[in-house]
Amino acid sequence: MRWLLLLLLVGCIEERESPRDQPLAKPQLAPVAETPNPNTTTFKVSWDNVRATDGCFFFSGPNGRDDQLVDTAVFERNGTELTVTINKKVVFKGSLTKDGFSVARKSQHDYGGPWTVDESIAGPRPVEGSLRASYRYNECEQGTKCPNQCTITGTIVFTR
Repeated sequence: MRWLLLLLLVGCIEERESPRDQPLAKPQLAPVAETPNPNTTTFKVSWDNVRATDGCFFFSGPNGRDDQLVDTAVFERNGTELTVTINKKVVFKGSLTKDGFSVARKSQHDYGGPWTVDESIAGPRPVEGSLRASYRYNECEQGTKCPNQCTITGTIVFTR
């Protein structure tokens, strides 16, 4: 009987000191790693062979008054649709083909009245490394001949 009582007493003491009776610490969740989107690629933007009409200022382009096409470009693909976002705010939309891509945008600006700017970028299909694409800028003041006299052509270089 003593042994039974001793076993019960030891069992109770061990049970009281068990870690199961300790307050549970709140579980720490590991930070969720962002899964990169396999359809998204980020490039650095630079320019080469830029030809701009003398005596003009431009609303967009490498040195645009309103939109500067510099810093980074994010290419996002959804099937054959392609969106290129430059400098986190300038959005071009278009498509991919088996040989390359073509994106464009139309933007509105004000300088003594309303102006419309048409821009396009076309080049080979984006791949690892460097990608060189043709850039074209045309502007039109409302009520004048389009395209106007101020244009830009050049090569926009996307580098990973």
